[in-house]
Amino acid sequence: PQTQMTLQFANEVLPRKYRFRMLNGANTRSYDLSLVPDAGAASQDPVTFHQIGADGGLLAQRVDRSSRA
Repeated sequence: PQTQMTLQFANEVLPRKYRFRMLNGANTRSYDLSLVPDAGAASQDPVTFHQIGADGGLLAQRVDRSSRA
C-alpha cells in the first residue's frame, strides 16, 4: 500500500525481506525512518535495515542502519 502524509502506519507482513523506495521530496524537512517490531514480538529493539542508495545514486556497499535521519 502507498502511504502519504502519514506520521505512523502499520501493515501486517510476512517474515521475509522487503524493499522500500523512499523519496524525500521535501526541501526543508528531514525524516527519521525506523522499523519497529510489533508489540508482541520477543524483542522491541528497532529492526536493522540496509541502505543501498542515496541522493547520488547507489552506494558502493550497503550500510546497516536501525534508523535513518
